[in-house]
Amino acid sequence: GEGRRSFGGTQRRRHIFFFGLLGLALPVAALAVRNVSAGVPPLTFDTRQAIGLVWGNARGANATTMSPPGMAQILDEAHGSTLSTVRLVLESYRGAPLDLPKLLLRKLATFFNEFEVPDNASFYFFRDRLTILRVLPVFPCLLGIGGVGLCAALSRRVLRKEEGLLVLVAILVPLAACLLVQTTSRYRAAMAGPLALGCGLFLLIAVDAMRRRRLREAGVLAVAAGVLSLVPLLPSTIPAGRHRFADAMVYATLLEGRGDLAGAAREVRRYLEEGTDDSLRDAGVASFRHWYETGDRSGTNVAPEGLAPPGRRLKKKEN
Repeated sequence: GEGRRSFGGTQRRRHIFFFGLLGLALPVAALAVRNVSAGVPPLTFDTRQAIGLVWGNARGANATTMSPPGMAQILDEAHGSTLSTVRLVLESYRGAPLDLPKLLLRKLATFFNEFEVPDNASFYFFRDRLTILRVLPVFPCLLGIGGVGLCAALSRRVLRKEEGLLVLVAILVPLAACLLVQTTSRYRAAMAGPLALGCGLFLLIAVDAMRRRRLREAGVLAVAAGVLSLVPLLPSTIPAGRHRFADAMVYATLLEGRGDLAGAAREVRRYLEEGTDDSLRDAGVASFRHWYETGDRSGTNVAPEGLAPPGRRLKKKEN
């Protein structure tokens, strides 16, 4: 009877495995047929992964959102193939094999640094204008308290090994994404979940230690969390500032479009005074001069309904 039940269970698992593979193969087969008919490799899903690999890893990349030289040439030669892209990226380091490991180490350091690399949106731009972002806990707090809390919970078996493995995967996945492309804030944000869990566990374990009068244990936890919180405060390894002229220009245009000319003017002055760390500072000053003197707002790429009519634009208003 036991043998029959075991055989039946094995057969059932095989059926599940077979139908699972079939469910995966059917949509992939449809995609492959479509790709072959279009003249591209059968397993081409998207060119975004190829773009990301070149953008973040080709020789000349610096772990920011600035594209490396020769990016268009590599993409043209790869013809949408991810494997060809990887090969061409590696070939770009011919003659300088140590540059790629240095870049990966820079990304690793950036992943644990407090600096939030601006991408489509800039954390610092919104933090300076939204009070709630200035009072919320920042990454160094989460990393120190959350990291120590997770380790303490595992050592005390508050978390089971399987749960610890799940937490580890949840941290390694965004880390892998950042090492493969750029260490931007939106990729690293996935760490907030497991680290927030770790913060709660830290408080639970620390309060329990104090309640049991284990002050030394509580002190060790606090010191470890403090030391780990200092790691993100080390100087950033990438050449990126906290201001970008594009953010200020779009915001000034939106304020202008609502008729808030004084607010738009303040935004322009604010950038000119505070944005000296912008890596494109010269281009930013020139763009704002063009923005102000000509009344042309097309460069902001703001939706038409957000653009100010000519009568509300700063230069027109002054004239």
